[in-house]
Amino acid sequence: MKKIIFMLLSFWVAYGSTAFAACNRANVAGTWSIYFGIGPVARCTLKTPRSGPAIASGSYCYLPGVISSIPLTGSLSLGSNCHVAGNLGINTTELSIDAWISKDRDSISGMVWNPLNSLEGSIFSGVKR
Repeated sequence: MKKIIFMLLSFWVAYGSTAFAACNRANVAGTWSIYFGIGPVARCTLKTPRSGPAIASGSYCYLPGVISSIPLTGSLSLGSNCHVAGNLGINTTELSIDAWISKDRDSISGMVWNPLNSLEGSIFSGVKR
């Protein structure tokens, strides 16, 4: 038993820092393709800067065949455990967001909802370009 515990401890010391590395702004900065909705699906280009929580200008959403381009605004906070929270502004609608960045830092998934009506929500996913 002592041998197994020693092996596990050795593995954790050797690989733990890289296998469970924390998220930081540099990992998630860039351009993301985000998809969410029930029925009409919104497709968004989300640009996240390295320098802060505000969503970068040039971010937008569109509904194929319905609306060509709507500016996307808001701010997102990133926890060291890769949890993303904040708000997204699409036209006059403010959506709350609760999501997680994947271990490889190349995808995100979570939930968005209208805080004024908690029944209006949608699961979303996205990939880093």
